[in-house]
Amino acid sequence: MQVKDQMGSSCETVGFLTKNGIRKGNVMEMTLNFLRNQNSKMMLTSLVMPIGILALITMMVLPVPVFMLDIFFVGNILVSLLILMVAINTYRPLDFSSFPSLLLIATILRLGLNVASTRVVLNEGHTGTDAAGRVIEAFGQFVISGNYTVGIFVFIILVIINLVVITRGAGRVSEVSARFTLDAMPGKQMAIDADLNAGVLSNEEAKLRREEIASEADFYGAMDGASKFVKGDAVAGILILAINIIGGLIIGMAQHNLGIEEAASNYILLSIGDGLVAQIPSLLLAISTAIIVTRVSTTQDMAKHIGNQISISRAWIPVAGVLMLIGFVPGMPNFLFLGAALLAGAAGFFIFRREQNEPTQQAIAEAEVGDDVHHEDPTVLRLEEKTAAILGKEEAVFMPSGTMTNQVGLRTHTQPGDEVILEAQAHIYYYEGGGPAALSGTSCRLIPGDHGVFTADQLVKSLRKPDVHHPITRLVCLENTHNRGGGRIYPLEEIRKIGVICRERDLALHLDGARL
Repeated sequence: MQVKDQMGSSCETVGFLTKNGIRKGNVMEMTLNFLRNQNSKMMLTSLVMPIGILALITMMVLPVPVFMLDIFFVGNILVSLLILMVAINTYRPLDFSSFPSLLLIATILRLGLNVASTRVVLNEGHTGTDAAGRVIEAFGQFVISGNYTVGIFVFIILVIINLVVITRGAGRVSEVSARFTLDAMPGKQMAIDADLNAGVLSNEEAKLRREEIASEADFYGAMDGASKFVKGDAVAGILILAINIIGGLIIGMAQHNLGIEEAASNYILLSIGDGLVAQIPSLLLAISTAIIVTRVSTTQDMAKHIGNQISISRAWIPVAGVLMLIGFVPGMPNFLFLGAALLAGAAGFFIFRREQNEPTQQAIAEAEVGDDVHHEDPTVLRLEEKTAAILGKEEAVFMPSGTMTNQVGLRTHTQPGDEVILEAQAHIYYYEGGGPAALSGTSCRLIPGDHGVFTADQLVKSLRKPDVHHPITRLVCLENTHNRGGGRIYPLEEIRKIGVICRERDLALHLDGARL
């Protein structure tokens, strides 16, 4: 920018200062640099997916180093586990609407790895069981454990579980869900139009609802097709295993002059390891697919959703009874069944206790609330009025804890220097942080009771004779039910006797009571 003075001279400057001392030219330059960086990041992000797809296709054609195979196999397992965890923790299927596309990419990745590993197994399998990398070798040795027949059968069982049970069921659910979603679309659209005409929904809300319905139909339609990827992947796994074993034996014996036992040792282990490294991620994705298509839209993740619905004491207690009966049958593993019965019974007991508290918790959650300081909380006002009516008092004050209530009661009835009579194990004395002394400035005179209960006679004996050197006794405190007394209840007749003594001696009487 050119700056000229009155004499006509000028000088070149980068910019002029703002109030903060920063040159505006510098601010402009910083802003442009920031936008360039943002554009670069967006460009790189948009290029990641196309480059990744091209790399997967290239992997099927060009040889891949063995160490890269290990990295890709571990990454494949990582991706499959991540997809499974996301599927478990979604609240509704549309929260993971990118799942069909992600399933396609994961399937291509796995098939590309299968092609790359098959090339290595057939070309280098004669050199030993580590020819295709540590991952394939480790999986093969772990499953085979020296017995090739067992390894092959285990692999076949995994494929059957994946193909016949999980994938087939998920495919059927996807097909039915897509059909029902499409059939329900006209009715949902009409319901939105009716709510819009009635003023229940605004134009923006109605637009969002329509978009959600369209997205739901697209999602289930895509899932119907995506489930075929999983099915085809499982079938490809069986064919690739057969190709690796048969082709490996032929190449090993015909081209590398290996004996049948050595060729079988190398190629079967590598083939089963390769198959397992592919089938385990495939199984994880099949489970993810089944979870997504069977998921019901809720405000909870799957664990909480299922946990809430199976937490029924009426179900757990009969289960415990049946297991206990089985545990007493001769010849059964009695301790195992009795232990399971004990666990089921304990679960039923704790669930039953929680069920008893649910009405109270629901009432608390649904209660009308307001500002209690200004007497605008309707629930608190009703509670205070009801409590005052029950106890025959003019008014009542709600307090959030028993400790606060006790200490306010002591402060109301006493002055600093007064004495309070308590049972030796009383909550006020034992569990309230020295509140009588700290908050009211009072001392405590303790009477040892029978499981928290002292009698009227004990009270009379503990009262001091008038003496200027003694503290003034102002208050007697009872605790009903008694905490440290094991829930001991004060006999009503004894409370009446103590009340008579208090009135005769002009003493206040405070009841620390968790229950009425």
